[in-house]
Amino acid sequence: MTTAAVTVQVSPSDFTELWESVSRLTTAGRWRDATVTLRAVAEATGSLDVRISLGTVLAESGDLYGAVSEWTRVIEPARAAADGELLAAVYHNLAAVYRDLGDRELALQFQRQALSFQTDCGAAELLQLANDALHRGCWSRAELLLEAVEDAIDSEPDRDRWSADLLATRGLWRGLQGDLAAGLRHLRAALQQHRRLRDEGAVAKDAVNLAVLLETADHPGLALLCLQQARRLAIGDPVLLNRIHYLTRHCERSRQRQRFRPEFN
Repeated sequence: MTTAAVTVQVSPSDFTELWESVSRLTTAGRWRDATVTLRAVAEATGSLDVRISLGTVLAESGDLYGAVSEWTRVIEPARAAADGELLAAVYHNLAAVYRDLGDRELALQFQRQALSFQTDCGAAELLQLANDALHRGCWSRAELLLEAVEDAIDSEPDRDRWSADLLATRGLWRGLQGDLAAGLRHLRAALQQHRRLRDEGAVAKDAVNLAVLLETADHPGLALLCLQQARRLAIGDPVLLNRIHYLTRHCERSRQRQRFRPEFN
């Protein structure tokens, strides 16, 4: 059944009721209603914060290009207002979306722009840069950034989660360089830590990365088991589900080819 967007009376100075309403809508899976509500308020008030939130909801619902469109509309007025905090948020979001779309070069450009508007660089930004370096094969740069993340997480309030995220990225760093045993060990440990923290999204990503390394190690059957686990946990993440679908097809083809090799007969 189609439902109407919730009407929220707001003033430009107080969006508390709006944030609460949108949170209820997204929790209930009413993504379209949430976007309609945010769009109406953004147009009525001209709030750049609301427009950034609109882009975030679009991205979380799987409309990545719609998110990019909304965020880019914020750039010029934020520049005119010399609002570095807003610009940092926009460029950081754009980097995340283009990273999901597979355009690592553009993601890196946006991440650098985000950093240029920040007075300091936290664990999140450093970890994103480390991941970008990994995917570009810049192993030494990735190692330096991971060391910086390790120093930065001491001052983070959610240290346990950042430690698990760092462990997962270290696993990828080791595995992609050829040390598959160490990579798998790190990723399995990260998955267990994320599971203890009840972070299902992170567990799903860990399972996907385990699948990548297992397929590289010529174990497509085990990789498919990891992807099955990831699929169950990634129901609300359309971008990750698309990646899981692609990797599943790739692993199925690898397993099929493996059956016809003499050493497996």
